[in-house]
Amino acid sequence: MDNYVTCITNIYNEEYLLPFWLNHHKNIFDKIIIVDHHSTDNSVKICKEIIPGCTIIPHPSKEFASKEHDIYLMKLEEKIKGIKIILNTTEFLFCSRSIKEIFSLKKKRNKALCIIAYSPYSLKEYNPKNNYELYYNLMNKDIKFHKDREGGRYLHNYPNGNYEIGRHITYHNFENTNELFIVWFGYYPLNDNLIQRKLQIKDNIPITDRNPRPGFPMGFAWQHFFSKNKLLEINNSKSKSGLLLKNINMPLFDIIHRYTIDLSCKSPYQKTYLSNFYK
Repeated sequence: MDNYVTCITNIYNEEYLLPFWLNHHKNIFDKIIIVDHHSTDNSVKICKEIIPGCTIIPHPSKEFASKEHDIYLMKLEEKIKGIKIILNTTEFLFCSRSIKEIFSLKKKRNKALCIIAYSPYSLKEYNPKNNYELYYNLMNKDIKFHKDREGGRYLHNYPNGNYEIGRHITYHNFENTNELFIVWFGYYPLNDNLIQRKLQIKDNIPITDRNPRPGFPMGFAWQHFFSKNKLLEINNSKSKSGLLLKNINMPLFDIIHRYTIDLSCKSPYQKTYLSNFYK
């Protein structure tokens, strides 16, 4: 069980992104645990259909209070042996090879790898029908990438991640990696479905999270209270700057390019790269 790889994610009405996210990660991890914040759409049904063996845990609270939620997730991590990571539904993990291979090369008994996220933005509206289209479009010239996410996400085998609020910072010693990357689908593909997803998140966030705190002058989760106009303004600004994927991170460009090649192959015998997807 020491090299068993588990991913935890939390959901609330994620029926738009979930099919993409589940189909992407279902063969990367040995187990996926989904913490459901009392979704009222088809999210839970989608999870059961795409990954019948996934574990779905109803969160004890309807509210999404940042500090309490992170404590809850760390307690959940403590029940899991082996390698683990917590990802949001907007965060897609891309690997140059299997996680077990990457992790096994590290000599320390307890270790954590910091995975940096890259964020795509575009003025063009995209409506991908499947994962192939979702990834292929990322290589288009109109899509600009930013390295604008604070900290990272952490793949580790400690009892828990010992995170700062938000889970972008850990108090464990960690190493950086150039074999694992995250693409953050917070503003791409920016269509009506994704905008609605972003606007409804605030419904479950308690008002107390908006109060200023030491180290958090705007409170917790302040970015989830943006209006539609503010979201479009941010996307407009980011789409006019940033870099093409191959210019901001060539190894990530190469991984995504290889993923698209294999997803387009009809015969399994033509696939040469998808072993990187698999456990």
